[in-house]
Amino acid sequence: MNSAEMGRHSVANSLSDSLNIDLLRQLQALNSSEHVNSECFSSENNFVSEALLWISLGVVMWVITLWVVGVQA
Repeated sequence: MNSAEMGRHSVANSLSDSLNIDLLRQLQALNSSEHVNSECFSSENNFVSEALLWISLGVVMWVITLWVVGVQA
């Protein structure tokens, strides 16, 4: 490796380290008590309940489809 390639490699590593540190700070901010106690975080229950409802409906439809195809075979 020549010195130009070493310089580019060094810049890429420092940029990668900088992005990793920034991502770590953002993830830690999501776990802070200020964010966890906010209104946007508490609305997650409705989202999870609706998702489970749709997943359950999909499973029921899939089982019925398999049953109908199995009966006709």
